[in-house]
Amino acid sequence: MKKSSKKGPGIRVILYSGKGGVGKTTVSAATAIRAAELGYKTILISTDQAHSLSDILEVELSGAPAEVVPGLRALEIDLDLELRNYWGEIQNYVSTFLRSQGFEELVAEEFAILPGLEELFSLLKLNQLVREKEYEVVIIDCAPTGNTIRMLSFPDVIRWYMEKFYPRDRMLFRLFRPLAEKISKVQLPNDQVINSAEILYREVQEAAKILTNPEAASVRLVTNPEKIVLRETERALTYLCLFGYAVDGVIVNRVLQDPEGSEALKSWQAVQNTYLERARSCFYPLPVLVQPLRFGEILGVPSLREVAHTLFGDKDPARVMFKGQPINIKQVNGGYTLSIKLPAARREEIELWRKGDELVLKFQGVKRNIFLPRTLASLSMAEAEFSEQTLRLSFQKEEDK
Repeated sequence: MKKSSKKGPGIRVILYSGKGGVGKTTVSAATAIRAAELGYKTILISTDQAHSLSDILEVELSGAPAEVVPGLRALEIDLDLELRNYWGEIQNYVSTFLRSQGFEELVAEEFAILPGLEELFSLLKLNQLVREKEYEVVIIDCAPTGNTIRMLSFPDVIRWYMEKFYPRDRMLFRLFRPLAEKISKVQLPNDQVINSAEILYREVQEAAKILTNPEAASVRLVTNPEKIVLRETERALTYLCLFGYAVDGVIVNRVLQDPEGSEALKSWQAVQNTYLERARSCFYPLPVLVQPLRFGEILGVPSLREVAHTLFGDKDPARVMFKGQPINIKQVNGGYTLSIKLPAARREEIELWRKGDELVLKFQGVKRNIFLPRTLASLSMAEAEFSEQTLRLSFQKEEDK
């Protein structure tokens, strides 16, 4: 089966995210191999500094793209290389500034490499690939969930810093810099540092435009049929929707399917089935794909090809599997409105209650748990409305009700 000719946004970006150890690298690699077989020019990127992509593909990878199979290249983000390319001027300034404040040289060098730079460089690499127009599908094997959320929130964070601290009038800044340095006894950033920060800002904002375009980019969450892992995945879905990123599917990996197994395996399978049903209800209306547990290591292209066949069958893994956001949060009149898509529900069927930072929905015998972000968890739920197959909940401060 070859890909169909299509008009679209150009490049297709799929990010796989999940708790560490759930198997997202395997799923990412399997998806990339299948996309290449369907005729897409595909690149697979690992942003996790605990790189395992080389081992799973059985191909030596570096910071430069290497061919895996015809039509597929892969790379692992090289932090040292990207530091030199994108962070050199800023790193030198921060290190010099810290030394001037009494930090030892080694400590200053370490502090100049800020937390989250791996995620930042992933955004910059994505922007570069889109600009070069060499690939049709970009698949990103993300670091564990917390790092992914940090990566996807980076554009908002850097925008805030640039708006607060960036010198708007560069000419005035140049004129008053010598005087300010004499008064404050602090070396201020020179033009090279400011230029580097400006370029970095533009690059990150361009990447954000790509990632928040639901026609071009979507996140797929990889999880396991276990309570703790599912709860983290549910929380990740809420935060991804909060930042405006499209999630188009959930993969439940390592599901035991062995009806002829021992009593212990049957017992384990029954527990997993309970959590699999929870996943289908909690992530509704997102499609939930199931990958059975395979006994033995999944290494090399043939094994990954089998994983792709089980997950996608004859379907195109590069297609957008779900359009729209199952959860949407907007600021309205000093409070917030949380909208939840319930396409198969009727008003009289819906039961709703709150348990701490969690909303619990029940309809048609299905119970769905939705984690509230911290901002909403600190507010009171004022009213609920159901129309156009969407449940809308308003949250306000207690005194505003």
